[in-house]
Amino acid sequence: MIRYFYRRILLAVPVMLGISLLAFVLGLLSPGDPAEFALNQDGMDAPTEAQIAAMREELGLNRPIYVQYLSWLAQVLHGNLGSSYINGKDILQELLLRLPVTVELAVMALVVAEEVKK
Repeated sequence: MIRYFYRRILLAVPVMLGISLLAFVLGLLSPGDPAEFALNQDGMDAPTEAQIAAMREELGLNRPIYVQYLSWLAQVLHGNLGSSYINGKDILQELLLRLPVTVELAVMALVVAEEVKK
């Protein structure tokens, strides 16, 4: 029985890596430039090319994609999910702030699904 759990945990590692890679690639494929988005929050003043280049440097977006992914993965494995481009807040704190409502919603959905099944 213990061997089964160890095997399942070991099989979860490549699945989690695959999911993280997929999430990273989807972020890359999303429209817009994160550096330009971070600079143009008010939507009024368009940032200059020099400002965009400096922000891309600051965010590490000028590095090769595989370096960006490995750097991101290393930080995530250390518990650092980064900060929001929008408001600069810590993403882990934002997730933890919203976790209770998410859990409540999931529990209520399970209760409703169970009632419908009866």
